[in-house]
Amino acid sequence: MGIIKNQTKWEQTKKEFKEDLKNPRIWVYFGGLIFSAIIFSFERMRMIGLIGIIVSQLIYNLENTSKKTDILGWAYFIIFILYAIIYHSLKIKDIEIAIITIILLFLGILIGSVTQHYSHLKRSKTTPTIIISYIGFSFSIIVLFGFFFAMVGGIEGQSILNNNGEKIMNPWGYVGFSTANFYSTNFGKIPNGVSELISYIELAISYILHIIILGRLINSRERNFRNV
Repeated sequence: MGIIKNQTKWEQTKKEFKEDLKNPRIWVYFGGLIFSAIIFSFERMRMIGLIGIIVSQLIYNLENTSKKTDILGWAYFIIFILYAIIYHSLKIKDIEIAIITIILLFLGILIGSVTQHYSHLKRSKTTPTIIISYIGFSFSIIVLFGFFFAMVGGIEGQSILNNNGEKIMNPWGYVGFSTANFYSTNFGKIPNGVSELISYIELAISYILHIIILGRLINSRERNFRNV
């Protein structure tokens, strides 16, 4: 039953994809993006090219009726706007706005990645898809919380220490610390304050993932296997 159900979903997805390709607005959308990208390649017209990309994405989003594509489309729209702000800020040499926008862009991409992988994990029915979705979700969470540790540490002026008592000063160090924290291993010392709270939140997410979500997915997979 589970295999048949997955095949039916795959056939439905292929059917929807073929129907989308027959829609003229898809080709107008891609044409607008390609034309804007060509304009962007000329140095003096890059801002116009970015505006063209943003407008093309906006028109596509407003005319789109698919909920699945709608969320992704608006995510692209926000990313394009943030990129345009970064480009313009660097051009007028406003470094502070550029840095803040880059942080927001990176944070948005991480949160979007976490959301997407979690959605895939919940819908996973086969062992390979569960494993792939679990890896993607775990990696996204680890990088996201590594970013939080680095950002909060910089704001509070308190560094996280590794097992050797040395301050963690690079991105890979924070990702390594977040990985150890996610899998409940002892990697270093967390200063009191917001960093400690973030550590507890990451641990809570880890427990929920490994004990509740994965447990339910594995039980569901076993029931589907028995029904085949």
